[in-house]
Amino acid sequence: MVRKIVITLAVLFSAVLSAAATLDKRIIVGGEAAKDGEFPFLVTITDAGKHMCGGSLLDNTTVLTAAHCAKESKDWLNRTTGGQVIAAKPILYPGFRPRRNGDHPHDIAILKLSTPIQESDTVGYATLPPAGSDPVANSLAIAAGC
Repeated sequence: MVRKIVITLAVLFSAVLSAAATLDKRIIVGGEAAKDGEFPFLVTITDAGKHMCGGSLLDNTTVLTAAHCAKESKDWLNRTTGGQVIAAKPILYPGFRPRRNGDHPHDIAILKLSTPIQESDTVGYATLPPAGSDPVANSLAIAAGC
């Protein structure tokens, strides 16, 4: 049976992002909670209503995530105030080999969604920077995740 993965859109997941302000600040040194809508491409992958992994919405039916997140999936169901979509098919990188020590070479996967997600004021797709726009050494970078 095809594994079902529920994806909750991070923008609609703002209640959890707002609650992140109360999290232990040691999670990301110098980190802070994202503002509502700041990262409209982020999604959360949940297991029995509990956040398990994050991902990036690439287009209306594709999420990029870690292979160990898709590999360990079960039939997930999440009840939140956010939108929900079930992934119809996880596609793991062929060289992915999970290890007990947590080191997972080639830890990348694509989740194909069962229902398309359209862009809106609060939902967007991840984009790559233009060719040739490599960052300058020692420049500021922003990391986002859920």
